[in-house]
Amino acid sequence: MADKYIARSSEIAARMMGGEMMIMSAADSTFFTLNEVASLIWQAADGRTSLFEIVDEKMSCRNMVFC
Repeated sequence: MADKYIARSSEIAARMMGGEMMIMSAADSTFFTLNEVASLIWQAADGRTSLFEIVDEKMSCRNMVFC
């Protein structure tokens, strides 16, 4: 199976505020507050890091408060 890569969209504005990642779509002003896991994925989605690496390295129990 080929590696899959994900990247943040330039159509989405993102800001970390008060320890929470908030994102908003420029197309329709849809607004979301991301939880800790989604925030880590969003920050790691650089288009160069494979989805496997993000899950394996970034999402391991050593990085999560609730593990």
